[in-house]
Amino acid sequence: MYLQKEINHYDMMNHVSSIEWLEAIPAGVIVIDEYGVIRYSNVIANDLFSKHTTGETWTNALKANIKAVADNGDYILCHSGKHIVIKTQSLPHSKGQLVLLIDESELKQNNESKIQLEKLDSIGKLSASLAHQLRTPLATAILYVNNLCLDNVNREDIFLYQEKILSQLNIIKQQLDDVLLVYKGGEKIFEKIDIVHKLHEIRDSFQELYPAVSVNVKVHDFNGMSLYGNEQSLCGAFNNIIENAIQASSKCNKNYIDIILSIKDEKTIIEFTDYGEGINATNIAKINEGFFTTKDNGTGLGLSIAKSIVEAHQGQIKIESVVNQYTRISVILPMLKDK
Repeated sequence: MYLQKEINHYDMMNHVSSIEWLEAIPAGVIVIDEYGVIRYSNVIANDLFSKHTTGETWTNALKANIKAVADNGDYILCHSGKHIVIKTQSLPHSKGQLVLLIDESELKQNNESKIQLEKLDSIGKLSASLAHQLRTPLATAILYVNNLCLDNVNREDIFLYQEKILSQLNIIKQQLDDVLLVYKGGEKIFEKIDIVHKLHEIRDSFQELYPAVSVNVKVHDFNGMSLYGNEQSLCGAFNNIIENAIQASSKCNKNYIDIILSIKDEKTIIEFTDYGEGINATNIAKINEGFFTTKDNGTGLGLSIAKSIVEAHQGQIKIESVVNQYTRISVILPMLKDK
């Protein structure tokens, strides 16, 4: 009775029942009530979401059925093996939501060849740019190696050359790591992340690397919410943002970074604020483009990488800056209620 009463609003043909109409839709259909409980799922939905549907909460159904996010967030991989896209629409009078599960498995398979060609083209452009980026640190490292072989080099110079070689090799390593983070394919497994612990862990690591910089973490009450995603990828994004913040701060001798973690409207909000040179309006417009940088030794990939990772988690990045005052990077990610 409950279901029939709710979905009669969507009966477009008097001679066809609401149930028959919903079953005829060539997509998975799920009806969720105002309490977040699944009240109806058609045959296609039950095939795509094979675990815990009718009678379960929508949150638990997502946890049980979603295996991974594929292709940087373009598809959701279900335990059923299907690649799907999820669309939602609020029902009238705040009576819940209508969810469509669209099976894109065949379309994804048909597009594989096109995607591979696009990747090859991107890799070609990337290789040319990367070769240019690596040329200088590699040539510098070779120069110091050659200096080590000189007969008149003293012990003090040896230690200096070793330090400079290591510094250049670390630049090369970071550039390669950046590229791999952007172009590494495959599916990113979702897992529950203790974001409070991870932020403190990241903070401690940066304090060891940059003892002169104060990295402050402030956390608000999470109130039974959890962040789900790929821990390694997200931490890589946070590392890139903090690294940029530290470099910006050091130029102005304002060696402190504020990280504020809070929740609003069931979303995680992580604000990274430095008090360095700031970013002008022209550069803010360009900053998410790959390879854009104002640094002498930069690749321009840092924030672009972070943006792609956050968007793959259905989140977004916002940038706010005032020149010579501060820059604030806000990472906004969706959360789920714990069962």
